[in-house]
Amino acid sequence: MAAMATRTSPPGRTARRATPTPVEPRVTPPGGTARAAAAAPRDVGPLKADRQRIGMALVSSRVGVWDWNVETGKVFYAISMGDRPPDPSAPDGGFLNWREVDAAEWSANTHPDDIPVTQPAIDAVVEGRSESFDIVYRRHTGDSSRWEWFEAQGKVVSRLATGRASRIVGTMIIATHRLRQEAERRNIEQAFLQDIRLSTVAEVASGLSHELSQPLTSTMMHVQAAQRLLKRRSPDRDGALRALDTAVAAIERAAGIARRHRQPVRRPGTGWKRFDLLTIAKRVVDILKPDARAADVAIDVRGSRRTLAVEGDPVQVEQVIANLVRNAIESLADAGEPGRVQLILKRAGSLARVRVADSGPGVAAHVRPSLFLPYVTTKSGGTGLGLALSRTFAEAHGGRLVLECGDPRRTVFLFEWPCCRAAGPRTSVRGKE
Repeated sequence: MAAMATRTSPPGRTARRATPTPVEPRVTPPGGTARAAAAAPRDVGPLKADRQRIGMALVSSRVGVWDWNVETGKVFYAISMGDRPPDPSAPDGGFLNWREVDAAEWSANTHPDDIPVTQPAIDAVVEGRSESFDIVYRRHTGDSSRWEWFEAQGKVVSRLATGRASRIVGTMIIATHRLRQEAERRNIEQAFLQDIRLSTVAEVASGLSHELSQPLTSTMMHVQAAQRLLKRRSPDRDGALRALDTAVAAIERAAGIARRHRQPVRRPGTGWKRFDLLTIAKRVVDILKPDARAADVAIDVRGSRRTLAVEGDPVQVEQVIANLVRNAIESLADAGEPGRVQLILKRAGSLARVRVADSGPGVAAHVRPSLFLPYVTTKSGGTGLGLALSRTFAEAHGGRLVLECGDPRRTVFLFEWPCCRAAGPRTSVRGKE
């Protein structure tokens, strides 16, 4: 227990009293009288055995017990005697050391910083506002320079007519080791959470670098092209303006990517709007056309209609399509032969579907299980984030991104999502990968 409101002993003095001799109760035999019971020989063996069992149980569980007489201010308590040999002649087998102290002496051993917390809980029980308390506090254990953490539980067993408690009993355990373990566990958890935060920051930074590299490269190429067109003896102003328009579009895309990375976690549906999927796809093709031309790759865009109105986050949808098309171009470039990429768009009921197919070497069987994992790449200069981020964006739309076919000369990725408010971004698209 912690601080208790009771009579105080003189400062610096400790009350030392002999341990009270336990008085065995008289047992009246069934059908007999108290006089007959007094005359009959008493068998205290079972009672003594029970007390020994209780003593052994308390020692093995490292639990102390206490009995506080609030009226007299005395606390009768028992603590484990540790390695002391048991005394079979003692009522409890010698497993416990019973003591009696003043409540004031007990309270004096409580850490002063803990009294403002523990005292109100004890007062509430004494005054009748509560029936029990459970407190954790520090107290001296004999060595005045050492504090141990204790956990004490108490419950009222009797009250006066006024409602004030007259007797409170309870248990106490040394909690230092447990609290130290909990503190160490919290420190480990905090370190783990910090590692997760740092990893998340690193992933976001890597993802941002990965996603910005293409529009920035495209911007530089088109601005340089505009410079060359304007430096001719007969400047091609129209051609330069078209190149600059493409550069501006790439910069706008980069700005949109940066805005999205400032909000990596947001409520589903935030940023959704209605847009034309064909326009997004054609813009991706225009941006990647220089890369495709350099790799001798042709890109076809096929749509089921002239316009394909869908709903979603246009920046994220564009990033997914751009990643898939860029991966297809790079795969064909590594193969060292001309190739073709097909971008097939269609609306199937409430679903928008985008397929990116190429005639490249395919996806090896041992790569497929880890294809969408972060930082897993087969390219020498790759970051391994393109497909991982693309799948994250697809799932943020309640959709999916899967490898539909990975055979040589026929590699197909499918990106589909619920593209109308009726289905909503919270509706998941399930399918076999």
